[in-house]
Amino acid sequence: MKTIHIRRAAWIVYGFLWLGGVATRGVAPNTGWASPLFLIVAGLLALSENPQAWRSLTLAAGLGCGFELLGVHTGLPFGRYAYTPALGPSFYGVPVTMAFAWLILIDFARAVTPSPFFGALVMVGVDFALDPVAAGPLQYWQWLDGGAYFGIPWTNFAGWLVASWAILAVLPQSSRGTGRVGWSVVAFFAALAFAHRLWVPGAVGLAIVLLAALVHWRNHSIDPQTVYNQ
Repeated sequence: MKTIHIRRAAWIVYGFLWLGGVATRGVAPNTGWASPLFLIVAGLLALSENPQAWRSLTLAAGLGCGFELLGVHTGLPFGRYAYTPALGPSFYGVPVTMAFAWLILIDFARAVTPSPFFGALVMVGVDFALDPVAAGPLQYWQWLDGGAYFGIPWTNFAGWLVASWAILAVLPQSSRGTGRVGWSVVAFFAALAFAHRLWVPGAVGLAIVLLAALVHWRNHSIDPQTVYNQ
């Protein structure tokens, strides 16, 4: 019973952070604590939604941070970039909260498709929606060499495809979650993109949200013939 109450309280906190972030377009003054807390609460909720997969999701978080460490210090495989203090304390230049971000998005991709390759494509689509907002008005990180897509180099998306496929390929395919938390995070960044008039990233994010909703509906719809035969 206590666990249920804690989860409900966490969803309420997450809901306030989600709505507050959209209402302020993610750039309200004196709220530097909000973005790290948003990711931490979202990550914990993703784990609570799929507790049987905590080992694989923790592995995904660790592998994702490994790619981040490689990227920050070598420029591979994403391109040259650097994090700002906006996401909280860092470990060798990578915010600790990025572990929660990878966990959430990998869980989301696995909920959309069991295929590592198509899951990696979903991850790339998410980054097309997320990165212009995060590296733009939110200033979570900076691209040091610029790029053609809202200042983001195309190597970033190629790197996301490779890194995401590598992570998804080594994770067990069982214990796929609902991806509900990831769905809400993608919707959050799509809303922020529209709020900042970043129409293309917003449209991409909205398309991914609708795709995930369609997949969820198809996976959980009941065959009328099955009901009739019962």
